[in-house]
Amino acid sequence: MSSEQFSISDFLNELKKYVKEEDKLENTYFFRGHANCEWILEPSIFRNKGHIQNEDKIINDMFTACPQDLEKETLLFDKLVKLQHYGCPTRLLDITSNALVALYFACSDEKEKDGKVFVFKVPTKQIKYSDSDTVAIISALSLAPNKFRIDDKTFKEASRDLFKDIPKCDFFIRRYRIKKERKNQYLTSSKKIDSELQDFLISYLEINLENDKFNYRYLESLEMAKSRRYLLNERFIERLFRQFTNNLCKQPQMLSLLNDIRKSKPYFQPFINYQDFYKVLCINPSKTNDRLIYQQGSFFLYGMTEEGKENPAILTEEWFKIADQEMSITIPYRCKDNLLKDLKYLGISQETLFPELDKQAEVIKKKYEQPSEDKKTKNE
Repeated sequence: MSSEQFSISDFLNELKKYVKEEDKLENTYFFRGHANCEWILEPSIFRNKGHIQNEDKIINDMFTACPQDLEKETLLFDKLVKLQHYGCPTRLLDITSNALVALYFACSDEKEKDGKVFVFKVPTKQIKYSDSDTVAIISALSLAPNKFRIDDKTFKEASRDLFKDIPKCDFFIRRYRIKKERKNQYLTSSKKIDSELQDFLISYLEINLENDKFNYRYLESLEMAKSRRYLLNERFIERLFRQFTNNLCKQPQMLSLLNDIRKSKPYFQPFINYQDFYKVLCINPSKTNDRLIYQQGSFFLYGMTEEGKENPAILTEEWFKIADQEMSITIPYRCKDNLLKDLKYLGISQETLFPELDKQAEVIKKKYEQPSEDKKTKNE
């Protein structure tokens, strides 16, 4: 296929390599267009060091400067959507459920660079809504100080306390058929249980209690263990998670975060899974403005890494890769103008995607504009 003859039909044929009808039963497809194929998938707040280091100040300054523009939005996430709408850097990355809208954005700028359309396949059950508690938690990172991170001291305390109640682990007692009257066997089996459980925790969960090192995959592995009940008693694990959550929410920085969440969700309960901070969420927002409706917009909301909130969470590879290959379509730069003309015939243009008054005025002005005359000619 010639790079100068890439048409909408060619684009749709390329799209069929990734979008499968049979997968739509359990997955939802989203798209994003980049005018420059070298741009990376990253929210605007992370593209400038000064912005991410002062994220909380930027957001709070916007809240202070434009309170009337944001008063209708009760949820913090919806406020961030509106700020994104007007060009404020945020943790949000725009995506769309319409591949042709993504194609428009891949062609609308950078006319000397190839564009790119990304394809995302997100399990429908993983898509969140604006009022989700997990969305509220990640949104609140926007208001946290730039040094915010999860203190691993909490995890170490939880791992130590885990061993206190091993003899009470009902499942292991049942496994070895221990009877109360058989005390000697109970003590022997109890030690065996203790040893086996400790070996499991050290090897499988990668915890080294001797040198006090902690691996952040600890609770993730516990969740895996929860589904394998022959390893740990369910109630035992639940107690550990409750204990961990209580410790986590007592940290001063977490108390501040909870306070920010409760400003828009007064009844939010302090049950926070620390792993939520390290996720990228796919969110189907409330369609509160015309642009979201016309662009069929949704968002990725980026959490942080273990190093802190200045580093973006990693997008789930399964959402945009097949066998380690990125699901994307390159748009030859020589074809951008022709593709835009064809998209306009299909109802995809600046007029339809940006319904705001200022954008409409810009389009209408260009429609009737004549080439500027030379100043000398004007004076004559």
